[in-house]
Amino acid sequence: MNTVESVIAALSAFEPSSIDTENVHRLYEIFNGFRSVPGRERAAPAIYALLERFPGADLGSPGPLVHEMEAMPEYQTLLVASLRRQPCDLTVWMVNRILNSELNTEQRKMWLSELQAAGQHPHCPGSARESVAEFLEYQNA
Repeated sequence: MNTVESVIAALSAFEPSSIDTENVHRLYEIFNGFRSVPGRERAAPAIYALLERFPGADLGSPGPLVHEMEAMPEYQTLLVASLRRQPCDLTVWMVNRILNSELNTEQRKMWLSELQAAGQHPHCPGSARESVAEFLEYQNA
């Protein structure tokens, strides 16, 4: 069984392959059985760190990283911080998923603002910038 420490170590050492399906397969192996591990939310910063280290890598759509994050309480706070440090395809995609859920007016306004800021971030990859534009159009922002 995976431990929080072993998952953090595996994520910290993870280097994406040029074969996208291999990345997803390897990530699913890292997280195998992880949902039942007590204290698993301690691995959340390592998940975001992986996304930030490789903002242009195809790591799933949504894939194991997003599935694990969305299953953790309070992931949205860490999502905002990650967007502000280094937006990437998966983090802007996660914001769009949040915008597709039921939100009050203030929450919706805040997430739209974060999405717009991510698209203007100087280190936002071109693919994520394109996604931001599409998501903002879709959200009628």
